[in-house]
Amino acid sequence: MITRLHVVITCTRHELMPFIIRHYLTEMDPHPFELRLHLMVQGPEPDPLGVRKCNEAMDMIPDGWMFLFADDTLQFPGLFKRLGDIIEENPNAGCVMFAEHRGNEVFIAAEERSQAGFICGGQMALKREFVGTLRFDT
Repeated sequence: MITRLHVVITCTRHELMPFIIRHYLTEMDPHPFELRLHLMVQGPEPDPLGVRKCNEAMDMIPDGWMFLFADDTLQFPGLFKRLGDIIEENPNAGCVMFAEHRGNEVFIAAEERSQAGFICGGQMALKREFVGTLRFDT
C-alpha cells in the first residue's frame, strides 16, 4: 500500500487557497506519497493559531504521515520527496524535522530545539501512529 501524506492547512485567508492548492497538487517534485489535502477553514469560532482545527484534523486522519501547515506558507518543492527518502532510510521514525528559512532567519531542526515555541509546526512531519491521542493544548 502506498503511504498517505496528509497535508493539513489551517486557513483564515481564503483568497490564498487557489495558490496553495495548485502549489501542493502541481508544483511539488514527484514523491512516493498518496496525497491528501485537509483544508481547515476558519469559521466564527475563535481559533487564532489554528490549534483547534489541527486537533480536529488529526482526529480525522487514520494513518500515514501528516504535515500541519498554515495558509501563509508554501513549502520547498522537494520537501515531500525528501521526506519520502528519509522515511525509506528510517522506517521506524515517528517524526521528521526540517530546518526552515524565514526571511533572514533560519529555524534549525535540532533535538535541543524540539519543544513548544522553538520550531514552527510546519517544520515537522508526524507519523499518525506516533502521535496517537496526543493533541495540542487549546
